[in-house]
Amino acid sequence: MDLLQYTHDLALDLLQENSFHALDLLQIELYLHQKQPINKEVMIYRYALSYLEAWKKNPMRKPLILRGARQVGKTTLVENFATEFDCFLRLNLDEEEDRNLFTQYKEIHKLIEAIFFYLRKSPNQGTVLLFIDEIQNSPEAVAMLRYFYEKRPDIYVIAAGSLLENVIDHKISFPVGRIEYMTLHPCSFLEYLNGIGEDFDQQAIEELKADAIHERLMYEFRKYCIVGGMPEAIKVYAQTKDLLSLDTIYDALIASYSDDIEKYSPNETQTKVMRHILETGWQKGGETRSGRSISHHTKSHAFRISVSNIKQSFAFRGTIEPSPQVNLAGYRINELQSRSSRRSLFCI
Repeated sequence: MDLLQYTHDLALDLLQENSFHALDLLQIELYLHQKQPINKEVMIYRYALSYLEAWKKNPMRKPLILRGARQVGKTTLVENFATEFDCFLRLNLDEEEDRNLFTQYKEIHKLIEAIFFYLRKSPNQGTVLLFIDEIQNSPEAVAMLRYFYEKRPDIYVIAAGSLLENVIDHKISFPVGRIEYMTLHPCSFLEYLNGIGEDFDQQAIEELKADAIHERLMYEFRKYCIVGGMPEAIKVYAQTKDLLSLDTIYDALIASYSDDIEKYSPNETQTKVMRHILETGWQKGGETRSGRSISHHTKSHAFRISVSNIKQSFAFRGTIEPSPQVNLAGYRINELQSRSSRRSLFCI
């Protein structure tokens, strides 16, 4: 047994005893890990790929709308899925030139021909996957989805966007009955294990043979609750084993959510309440709070509506509901609570 593994096992034992020395051992483990060669290419297998594979095989498939919060890995998922196709066409409708294709060509066959030429791809390359990113920026592109389904079912179409939760059925009308939806959430615990290289433990859970490694899995699960489920954070942690290095990732992500509040909020009052929840709600992690207890200026009704808007707009799954407090014994909660409470929003 090498020193790194010995330190890891000792930290696990101390963690089970609720010993604060476990954090000291984790810091030693971090130091030893930093002396190991770093694998710069960290890949995370997403179970959503199996859904996409089933969608591909379905002869009755429809254009797929991929929903999900920022940075949960929507684009990476589609790029990995694209390796199963002979030709991959990607359009980013944040770019004006890409949007212009849908305003210039109103007929589906001419549009498809124009896309092939624009991307310098041959139209005779076998199976074709068309990925339309940030589709909310073009109502014309949204309207064209029905014609992909009705007239060109041979082309596999996936559309995604960072603001879809707000515009679907509110600002843009998606063609009813001619598209289907899939929501991508942050990485699950099993995906986290895969991302940090613990494939043996992942397989043991999948095969229901994990009783013998229960303590080790609980040790990893507690770390998962702190690291969170955002792919970028998992990849950085897999490389560095440094929890503190994740602060900048989540700070930037929360800032981007806060900047987008106006795009999601129906009015100025909701904008203020939603921003207040995002900026201060992390400090109330593990507690049951009413709107009035979070802010003396917030009415309970406005608070409930704001929470509902945040959950829908950012595609959060059950993360704002009251939940039992997780015991992160051994991590000196008073030191890590301000960080882990934010990341808990991006778990599971």
